[in-house]
Amino acid sequence: MTRPHFQLLMLAWLFVAAPAAGWAQDRRVAEEADRAYQLAIRLEQSGNREQALTIFYRLVDDFPANQRYYQQLKRLLRNTHQHTELLQVIDDYLLRRPVDIQSRVEIGDAYLALGQKDQALAAWEGILQQFPGNPMAERLVLTHLIANNFTEEATAKLEQLRAVKHDSSFFALDMGRLYASRLNFDLATDEYLRYLASQPQAAGIITNQILRFPIEPEVMNMLREKLLSRGSPVVLRALASVEFKHGNFTQVVELFHLAQAPPKDLLDLALDLIKEGEYDLAQQLMQQILRDPAAAPLYEQAIMELAGIYLARTQLHEATLSLAGFYPGNRFFDLPFISIAESQLEPLRRSIALYDSLITTWQSPWARLRLGNIKYRILDDFDGAIADLQAALQDRRARSMHPEIMLRLVDIWIAKGDLEAAERVRRESEHRLKSKDQLNLVELKRVELLLLAGHRDSLLATLGGVLAALGPEDPYFNDLMELSGLVRRFQEWPEPYQAFIQSERLVRQNRRSEAVALLSAVLKMKPTPVSPIIQYRLAHLHALQGNYLQAEDLGLSIAGDTEFNEMGLLLAAEIADYLVGDKNAAATRYLSFLDTYPLSIYHDPVRLRYRVLRPEFN
Repeated sequence: MTRPHFQLLMLAWLFVAAPAAGWAQDRRVAEEADRAYQLAIRLEQSGNREQALTIFYRLVDDFPANQRYYQQLKRLLRNTHQHTELLQVIDDYLLRRPVDIQSRVEIGDAYLALGQKDQALAAWEGILQQFPGNPMAERLVLTHLIANNFTEEATAKLEQLRAVKHDSSFFALDMGRLYASRLNFDLATDEYLRYLASQPQAAGIITNQILRFPIEPEVMNMLREKLLSRGSPVVLRALASVEFKHGNFTQVVELFHLAQAPPKDLLDLALDLIKEGEYDLAQQLMQQILRDPAAAPLYEQAIMELAGIYLARTQLHEATLSLAGFYPGNRFFDLPFISIAESQLEPLRRSIALYDSLITTWQSPWARLRLGNIKYRILDDFDGAIADLQAALQDRRARSMHPEIMLRLVDIWIAKGDLEAAERVRRESEHRLKSKDQLNLVELKRVELLLLAGHRDSLLATLGGVLAALGPEDPYFNDLMELSGLVRRFQEWPEPYQAFIQSERLVRQNRRSEAVALLSAVLKMKPTPVSPIIQYRLAHLHALQGNYLQAEDLGLSIAGDTEFNEMGLLLAAEIADYLVGDKNAAATRYLSFLDTYPLSIYHDPVRLRYRVLRPEFN
């Protein structure tokens, strides 16, 4: 025996042999008891369970009121399968605490562990006889019956208790959970419906329980049959939530109508359907609301949302590339303009007409903001956009939108090519906006304007201050770092820099063709170390313009050894994948990318996309 083990056993022996008299009054002895308790725990952990039991027995004898010692002794006896001894310990304890229902329930567990089923059932029945009408006793007994597979006994006892209480929903929520945990979803549903019948305000609780059921046809069919047969609005709404989860949106709308849902609930459902892209159903609901005289207080919001549906159905067209933008995800190079197909103009016209009606009837500043954005992003009507946004800015109801309106006005003046006016609006916004986050956005607009003005030295100085003020946790920090790195690469090349900045101004004026011509001319000059930047931006702009062959050729022919070689190959792959639809060419280019750039930060998303295109190689 090692010396540490010998010392532990000696401490245990000293404790067990120590006289108990006066311990309750002696703080020193109480502290020794706690040390003995910790010793018993360590002995058990090291495998010396018998010594640990000896200490726990003595602790329980000398401190019968201490629940911690009693619980630990019971636990260790259960773990060592000494159930007969456990029964004796519980019996001794109940002589002192006869009303401890939990301990009485554990007697049944101990009998069951000994294989004495009848004694276990008798013990649990005895609890109900000794504590009639006690909810805790009834719930504990029923729970233990179910947990130990005494389903028939539990069901019979539950029916008996429900009859005595004249409460058919007693213990229904608990029974539902117990049945669900044992994968008996049929009986679980019955119990949940019992509970819901007496507690209709608990519809959310029951719905959440049912939503946890597995996605299997037989389970769904059972739910539909049981819930539809009840027919109450509360139950029908619960079924609607289940159908929504499974994407059965037409059934959801039908269930809302069967439940005679009020207009406000129909409006909320329509908004949820819009999020799912279910525009037809959402549009039907909005139009139904607008035909209902009782829904008049909702008309303004319904028209606003209906206009939004028409706008969404315009099928806005953008050259969408997952990874291969110019500094992808960087807000300073995010292009706001959207083009639409000629065949999709009609939904846009309807959307604009609805916004106009909101402005005429309700003087809605929210409609003005949306209409201003349409004129800016889609129609190139910059003057009209400014007029709408300035009118919205004057409406006191639109105070919460002031940050968005002011910053959008800066964007529109940039789009008009008037950087001085954009700076005036930006400075005005410094006085209107108050919060730190809002003022940070204003400062970021200052950075953008310095970039577009071509003031490289002022831009770099400002970037340093803004980066220090924001800190690495700010979502714009990485964007600013990328911008700083890009500008510094042009430090020895002022002429290409000014041409690049001029092209960026043209892009923000939605004059991409002119930007393409400008960068093409720059690229024909003598190559410089910044030529890969120019070439990649030109390739990206060609992709945005739909000139896919030119974009691919430029992306695949970038000279030198920079990150733009990597991005050029990725651009060509994504053009083939998402814009041209040539999956074979895309897969070939993705594979080449994986082989050529195994350490790329885009390696994992490219690999996953390649596996989608080539599942046979998974």
